[in-house]
Amino acid sequence: MIARGGEELNRISVVGLGKSGLPLAVSLASKGFQVIGVDVDERKVKAIDSGISLVGETNLQEMLTRYKDSMLATPDYDYALKNSDVTFVFTNTPSNPDGSYSTRQLESACQEIGKVLREKDLFYVVVIMSTVLPLTREETLKFILEKYSGKSVE
Repeated sequence: MIARGGEELNRISVVGLGKSGLPLAVSLASKGFQVIGVDVDERKVKAIDSGISLVGETNLQEMLTRYKDSMLATPDYDYALKNSDVTFVFTNTPSNPDGSYSTRQLESACQEIGKVLREKDLFYVVVIMSTVLPLTREETLKFILEKYSGKSVE
């Protein structure tokens, strides 16, 4: 389990239930964590809550079926973050025509996370797992989280 100052943290949210986020969510559920998955794609949310994986990963469907009672999928950031202690973020960072990549979805997720964190009193861990350059985390995502949460990112 994950611990913070002697307190056991067993509620985890995963933002982005695609090819990386869903396998992590299911793996965490298999280890005894209560997992709330967040995705803006209602089709993914409904499928996962029905125990159906839309991601073609070896053994993922079997694991989702087995551990779906330890998971919940929702489009609701507010519910997910208020009912979890840690969030892993796996949004898409698709390529742009010029070869760069877009952080639009990741920035939007950080805005939503920041809005919810404004209302949380406890220290909260946000782990950015999406593919980004280090300066993107420091110069863009940290700024967005601080702006919308009204708190300092450490």
